[in-house]
Amino acid sequence: MSFRPREGTNQWPVLKTGLVPAVNAEAQIVVPDDEVWEVKSLEVELAADANAANRILTILVEDKNGIQLWTGPADGTAITANQTVKYHLAQYVTPPADSATDHFDTLPERQENFKIPPGSIITTSTAALQATDQYSTLKVFVDKFSLTR
Repeated sequence: MSFRPREGTNQWPVLKTGLVPAVNAEAQIVVPDDEVWEVKSLEVELAADANAANRILTILVEDKNGIQLWTGPADGTAITANQTVKYHLAQYVTPPADSATDHFDTLPERQENFKIPPGSIITTSTAALQATDQYSTLKVFVDKFSLTR
């Protein structure tokens, strides 16, 4: 099976966005059945409620059968009560320093060209997610490959 970029070989990555999740739910996006994605970067924001807890964010990729294909780095920086933090995962040479409102992580080198198969789910996985914590839409920049001619 061969892959070809849907928009052509000299295109910038395509922005894909998931839906805004319900309160107290993880953010996610599903790869369409006729596409394969190569992730270039990811961004999501978590607005933590007033409950005291140390929320730790990880990114997971599972295939359509629920088999884990990849776990993204989590720097271990806790998101605490009443914080709103934007999480950035990208191919940084050197990631910017974390701040109170932004956390940065680098895609591992072995994952830079990782192709995510059709039907796979990219999702957050949050330790200590609280009752009224709210994620934004998961935004993913990808090189998109079509499985159709």
